[in-house]
Amino acid sequence: MSNFDDNIQYLKVEWNDTVVFNFISKTSSVIEILKRNPMAGAWDNEIGCNKILVTKHVYLFYVLKDDNIYLLKFWNNHQKPYW
Repeated sequence: MSNFDDNIQYLKVEWNDTVVFNFISKTSSVIEILKRNPMAGAWDNEIGCNKILVTKHVYLFYVLKDDNIYLLKFWNNHQKPYW
């Protein structure tokens, strides 16, 4: 997913490897939460999908369809508005 890669590249340039690894770890944790409870995120009427906070700066947008979770976009909150 390119948005995920974009966030990783940004963190590599602006921060350090520890921050990169923490972001990857938090993302993995959020995905595990969604596997166990796909409704853990909040539905957002304005964007028409679910969203869940990965870090205080990054949302993960996703949809549920036919018992599958589709990751749509990792969105840095500094890029608002997202709709």
